[in-house]
Amino acid sequence: MKYFLPMHRLLCAKIITLAYLFGGSHAYADQTINTNFPTSCEAQGATLDSFNFITDFDAGTFGVENGQPNQSPDIDPYPNQITGGVFDNFFDINHGDYAYIANITTPRNRFQHPDVVNSPGAITDPEFGATGRFFASDPNVNTPTLNFNITNVIPNENYELAFWAVNSELSAIPNIVNAVVDGIVSFSTGELIAVRAALPWQRYAFVFNAGDRTTITLSMASTETGRGGRDFYLDNVTLKRCLTNTAQTGSIEGTIYIDSNQNNSFDSVDEATLNNIEVQLFDTQGDSDPDNDIFISRVSSQPSGSYIFTNLLPNPDYEVRVDVTDPDLAAQLVIGTPVSINTPLIAGQTHANNDFGFDATMAILTAEKSVSLFNPNSEALFATPGNDVIYTIAVSNRGDGATDNNAIFLVDTLPPTVEFFNGDFDGPGGVTNNSVLFEQIGANLNFDFARDVGFARGTVKPANFGACNDTPTGTYDPTINFICFAPDGAMASGTPDPEFSFSFRTRIQ
Repeated sequence: MKYFLPMHRLLCAKIITLAYLFGGSHAYADQTINTNFPTSCEAQGATLDSFNFITDFDAGTFGVENGQPNQSPDIDPYPNQITGGVFDNFFDINHGDYAYIANITTPRNRFQHPDVVNSPGAITDPEFGATGRFFASDPNVNTPTLNFNITNVIPNENYELAFWAVNSELSAIPNIVNAVVDGIVSFSTGELIAVRAALPWQRYAFVFNAGDRTTITLSMASTETGRGGRDFYLDNVTLKRCLTNTAQTGSIEGTIYIDSNQNNSFDSVDEATLNNIEVQLFDTQGDSDPDNDIFISRVSSQPSGSYIFTNLLPNPDYEVRVDVTDPDLAAQLVIGTPVSINTPLIAGQTHANNDFGFDATMAILTAEKSVSLFNPNSEALFATPGNDVIYTIAVSNRGDGATDNNAIFLVDTLPPTVEFFNGDFDGPGGVTNNSVLFEQIGANLNFDFARDVGFARGTVKPANFGACNDTPTGTYDPTINFICFAPDGAMASGTPDPEFSFSFRTRIQ
């Protein structure tokens, strides 16, 4: 028996054959498959290793079926590996849901590929054909996010992260898929355009450097949320070494330091360096749009303040950035030099002296003590024995930096002619029920009377708050000689000068 294939099918089959012979972009009647991408390992002149470091989701393939049409599992094959969204069978998913599907010959609704009128056929795995499953997402307010944990990564080696993605709709607002490496948006697909022509599978790939890491967390999700028409497919996520030789690579290095003379230049003889401060490397791709930046690597400075990115592929668009929010930076340190440096790199080059200097700001605290007569009823009272007086200690920060956290400790010595009032400072209905009134303007401190106020009866001034461990007794206690204050937090700086005050009462003996 002889079979006759229509002419358009013969043409399509010829395109497939040529594509498999010569690589690059190849086409089916219902979908096109493009493997070329400018930031892939091979596009940058290196060699891609065959070993895939990804193990989650069946090594990033999302599993297989037997090749029959429209196969989608009813039970989630990867429980707890996707956050957000609800799992369902592909043909039952709604906004915010996700599924896995293989060999689609029937669209799940009239908005989806395959277009049974203009490009009938099947939507299949771009690498494994009809048997391969792929991830389908209908993102909304509850956006499904894929999560990968990758181990045994080799420090300072280059890796290519690659995946396939495509808009699954015939006509819709474009979506974008982000790859987030260790909490940093590292790569964006750009807009995934919906088309009525053949569904255009695209393999996306970018190269990053492991830096000082041996483990990596990866998450992938849509950026467009909150409404329908954002559906996409994603498939075959791989992480493979991008093999280079020393002649192909270069390095970028510098120092993180305290710029004591604030001249924006590292003076190695007399300027202190900063340890364990994170530095990040990006590929800006030659434009000023941060959404197009590709995260390449991150390292932390050594005790000498030095950092280095090694084994880097040449790139004219590298940019080094220091993390000014690093928790190891003291509160008094603010960046003085530019926060980022353009560092174009050619093969074999060491791009040095990419230094980041921090200016040391300083808290300057001043304290004033004042005394006034306690006279709530505006009587004709004087500062004579038997009457109460109020002592107020006011502290302001006139410097350009905050204090260290929990660094404030004040001790006031009571005159021998007064006795401490151990009752409600301002009486019933006042602003406090304690014997001490705390007030602040812009100081950003936390105050708790039981925690932050102490007393001492001894004759030696307490050296620390722990020594202020006596408890006043009675309404007036003449044995209290010292009152201690240690408000919680770091006192802020700013304009006008932040301030706080403590007030307490004593009776003149």
